Amino acid sequence: MIRYSLLLFFLSILLQASDEKIEQDIDSLFHMAHSVEKEELHIKEWQVTYRDQVNEGVVPDLVGFFNDQEKLDIEQNEHGMTYRIEDRNQIGNVNYSLILPKNSHDSARLIVHFSGVKWKEKEVIDFIRKKERIIEQFFSNSTAVFTCITAEENGIMKNGNSVRKIEENLNLVHMFTQFDDKRSANTVKEYYGYNRLWKDKIPIGESHINVQIVIKHNEYTERNLVTIGTPIILNEY
Repeated sequence: MIRYSLLLFFLSILLQASDEKIEQDIDSLFHMAHSVEKEELHIKEWQVTYRDQVNEGVVPDLVGFFNDQEKLDIEQNEHGMTYRIEDRNQIGNVNYSLILPKNSHDSARLIVHFSGVKWKEKEVIDFIRKKERIIEQFFSNSTAVFTCITAEENGIMKNGNSVRKIEENLNLVHMFTQFDDKRSANTVKEYYGYNRLWKDKIPIGESHINVQIVIKHNEYTERNLVTIGTPIILNEY
């Protein structure tokens, strides 16, 4: 599918970050949340994922940081070593992963994944800011960030109307659609567009995209799940 090609392309380029990077990512998360809440959709999950290649000189400090944590899990295999920390609370979860490849030609990778199923705006923003401060010193200026919201329709709106309303709420342009009806009882439509206010973007021909919307319709429940991601949805839906 087109999503995987775009994801590989996005990860292969450097997205120059700024001092306002964290604030920008939080802004996009809440912009997406407001766009679905405005249409009376119920938010079921939110996610923010940071991925970065780690400079060799930073690796010892990162290993020290991970080793100082109480809930540390270390996995070793033929490909290398992975350090993992999971931090859970009532607001959300954060998972820190440091991947150290055995091949010296490959770069170490740092992944920080925030997620939650409860949406309380002020509490979520405080949670993300607090946890980001712990590890933001280790990120470079080429961090790739993926933000995602999943919401459920209230049963009144019909597939198609949701997208049009959300498209308007997000001020999207350059929209195009992909359709997939080969997923058993689920029919999936994917929409791609561009929001001029969000800096991260992927070039498509002479245009750009930085928003993906997926409508997943379940024929048994007759409900639609709406997932919005920027610049693209990272995980499988």
